Amino acid sequence: MRHARTNCRGFTLAELLVYISLVSAGILLIGGVELFAQRSLHMQQSLIEVELQTVKFGGLLRQDVEAARSIRGGGEELQLVTLAGERVRYRPGERATLDAAGEVIRVDEAPEVKACTFTVARLPSGRARVDATLEFELRFDGELRTRTRTRTALSRLAVTE
Repeated sequence: MRHARTNCRGFTLAELLVYISLVSAGILLIGGVELFAQRSLHMQQSLIEVELQTVKFGGLLRQDVEAARSIRGGGEELQLVTLAGERVRYRPGERATLDAAGEVIRVDEAPEVKACTFTVARLPSGRARVDATLEFELRFDGELRTRTRTRTALSRLAVTE
């Protein structure tokens, strides 16, 4: 009686180790790409938040300065009175609306604005130009990073100090 040889195919131990090594290397490569992508996404989200704060804070500043009838201050604080009689104060991280006695009525916060510097320049026409330098802080991978943005606003009318 003859036995028919079956054509069994299998892996040798060496082949199995090579395949497992290739799969492991591929998984490590994909994991590295994923980690890099997550870090990049987190950084982009932080930068977008800075830009949104710049647009919000800078937009309010421009709107208030354009409608100002008096502007005073400089350095880290700017105070102005709008044509509608609203008193507004800018400080690092906040825009506060004040009543006639100087008490805070409402605060618009910009928590990422850690420092700001205001420069008021009087133009020959009587109008005022306000230059604001805003410094933002964000923490990324345990490291504190800062970004600086500059905004300029010009009053529509002549203003007093």
